[in-house]
Amino acid sequence: TTNGTPTVSPIARIEALYDRLTRARTLVADNKVHTVYGIANHYIVDGTDAKYLVNGSCICPDATNRPELKGLCKHKLAALIYAEQEAKAQDPK
Repeated sequence: TTNGTPTVSPIARIEALYDRLTRARTLVADNKVHTVYGIANHYIVDGTDAKYLVNGSCICPDATNRPELKGLCKHKLAALIYAEQEAKAQDPK
């Protein structure tokens, strides 16, 4: 370990992130991501056991207990996907 962070192979890290990305896409598809009215870049993401406020970071156990993933839990990824889709929808092109 380096600085208390477990050593994870690049492939294992990519696999873990890919799994979270897949779950994040499902959250977005299932309408589990909601904007917070009047506060830009804040989202409520329905998790399995709770609703999480995502505002650039998430405090779910996955985000806080897996430093090798740099906070990229399924909730944060879902908020990023949702924000990207909203931006594309509002682009006049």
